[in-house]
Amino acid sequence: MTLKFIHSADLHLGSPFKGLAHLPEEIYLKIKDSIFLAFESLVHVAIKEDVDFILLAGDIFDSSNPSVQAQLRFKRGLEKLAAEEIRVFIVHGNHDPVHGRYQAFTWPDNVHVFSAEEVQRIPYYKGGQLAAAIYGISYGTARVTDNLARRFERQAEESFAIGLLHTNCDGVEEHEPYAPCSKQDLLRAGMDYWALGHVHTRQIIHEDPYIVYPGNLQGRHIREQGERGFYVVEVDEDKRVTLHFCAASPICWEEHELDLSGAGHLEDVEARLAALRERLRNRPGMEMCLCRVNGTGTTPLAEVLSSAAVREELLAEWRQSEPFHERVVWPESFQFRGHPLFDRNEWKRSETIYADLLEIVDQYKENDLRLEALVEEQLKDLFEHHKAKKYLDPLSREEKQALLSEAEQLIFASGRGGRKA
Repeated sequence: MTLKFIHSADLHLGSPFKGLAHLPEEIYLKIKDSIFLAFESLVHVAIKEDVDFILLAGDIFDSSNPSVQAQLRFKRGLEKLAAEEIRVFIVHGNHDPVHGRYQAFTWPDNVHVFSAEEVQRIPYYKGGQLAAAIYGISYGTARVTDNLARRFERQAEESFAIGLLHTNCDGVEEHEPYAPCSKQDLLRAGMDYWALGHVHTRQIIHEDPYIVYPGNLQGRHIREQGERGFYVVEVDEDKRVTLHFCAASPICWEEHELDLSGAGHLEDVEARLAALRERLRNRPGMEMCLCRVNGTGTTPLAEVLSSAAVREELLAEWRQSEPFHERVVWPESFQFRGHPLFDRNEWKRSETIYADLLEIVDQYKENDLRLEALVEEQLKDLFEHHKAKKYLDPLSREEKQALLSEAEQLIFASGRGGRKA
C-alpha cells in the first residue's frame, strides 16, 4: 500500500520578529504575515498533492500563550484540510507545550494532538487496511530534559511505523538541548521514518530509515537564510521512501558578497549595489528578499567604506528607491570586509604599533575560543541588560569574525600615513 504525507515542523505561528519594528510599516507587515502565508502554502500543497496526512513536529506556535490571530489562522487551515479528509498529527515542543495557557479555539476532528504523558500510537487506515502507525509524544512544559526517544518502541506487526518527536539529536549547538537524544536512540526504536522538529536547518541525518529535520517554514532573521519549507514524503508498496522538498517561505533572508575591487568612487559602489539588487529582484521565487551585503576586494575606498555612517547612507539611497509594487529586495545591512590598496603583509612587517595590532587580530581569527571569550567580555553588559537581552540572540561565529574584520579596517584607516617608510 502506498502513502503520501507532509512532514513539517517549527511553524512558529505568531512570531513577533524581534528587532524589526524599525522597518517601514509596509515591509514590517509583510514580514509578520509571512509565517501565516507559509502555512497557507503548506495547506495548498497538501490539498493539491492529495496527501494522506500531515505531521507537525512541534513549535506550531511561537508562544505557550499564542495570539488569537495565530490560533484563528491555524484553525482555518485545519478546517480546509478537514474538508478534504486530510488528517493532521501534532506534537508540541518547547515553545508551545501542551500545558500552556491556550487554547481559545478547538481543532477539527481530523486533528490528533499527542499527549505529554506517554508515547501514543495512533493507527492510520487507508481503504479499510492498516497503512501506518504514528507514534508521538508532546512536551508538557517548555524545558524537557528527558531523553524521550528512548520511550519509543515499534510494534512488530506494523506495516509502516513513523516516530514524531521534537528533539535535539546529537547535540546541535545552535539549539537548546531539549529532549536530547542520539541517532542510535532513534534507530533502536525500529521506526521506518522519523519526523523530527526543533532544529531549524533542513537536514537528513540518516537514510534507511530516514531521520529528517525539515527545518522551519519561514526564516525569522539573518541566521535563518535560504529557502524554508517542508517535505512531501512518498512511500511505495515496498516501503521505499522518497522525499521531495517544497519551498514555502514567501520571504528569504540571504547574505551576499559584493566584489568592490577597483571601485575608485562612491558612485562605483552605488552602481554595484544597484546591480546586485536587480539581480536578486529578477530571480523567480519569494515575494521579498532581505539581504546582508558584505563588501570585499581591494579598493582605494577602504578607508571611506570602513565608516558605518557612509555605508548606511548608501543603504538609505537603496531603500528610498525600492519599488514596493514589485518583488522587494531590502538590504538588512552593509558590511565592509575588503582591503586597502597597500599590502597587509607589508604592514605586518613594519616596525609600528599597527603591525602589533594586526598580529593580535590574526591571533583572534585563528582561535575561536579566544575570540568568543573576548566578545563575551566586551558585550557582557549589553547581553545582560534587563531590557535588551530578550531581543538579542547570541552572535554567530561569522558575526564575531565580521567584528574582527571591522576592527582591522579601523586599524588601516587610523594608520594610513602613520607608517615609517
